[in-house]
Amino acid sequence: MSRQGKEPEPQLEQPYWTHDTSLFTGQFRSFGKEPVLVRGKLHLAEEAYSKTDVDREIVPLTQKKGICTYVNLRAYVLVPDMVLTIGLYPHPKQYADQPPAIGEVIGAEEKPKMKEQEIGDGQAWYYPSDRTIVLWECGLYRQFEDTPIHEDRISLLHSVRAKASNQLNFITCDEAALFVYSLAL
Repeated sequence: MSRQGKEPEPQLEQPYWTHDTSLFTGQFRSFGKEPVLVRGKLHLAEEAYSKTDVDREIVPLTQKKGICTYVNLRAYVLVPDMVLTIGLYPHPKQYADQPPAIGEVIGAEEKPKMKEQEIGDGQAWYYPSDRTIVLWECGLYRQFEDTPIHEDRISLLHSVRAKASNQLNFITCDEAALFVYSLAL
């Protein structure tokens, strides 16, 4: 207890995802023929780095210690949140020209809120003193890669870069002299 007889207020923990923005509109087999809006959740954190970190980086940095900005991204699409209730048969039922059925839908509910279906992720570090962005990974999950892998990742990369520099202003990408993209296949 504190001196005034009251317990101190508990500190509220900040949410991990601090930004939410639209990234691009895309068409994916998984979501049908209509284009869907792809959104992104972002986490930003200032991190100190030292010579040991610089020596392990994939690109040479001139500043041997300093502060960089870490960016974590989750790309997602909003989809209906549906629950199906399936009643199972005691024994599979055989229908004329179909494989045996093990049950049937006995209830369906669509919740009023949409749910987030993650479709990709990425992470990057921005070193302002070197004007360098290192994009470690940025891509769509395999089941959502409908076009060749490079096209999907480059599309997401350009969208993230544009949002970072034009909308969120947390990293001024246009000031970066070097933009390193490490393609992880």
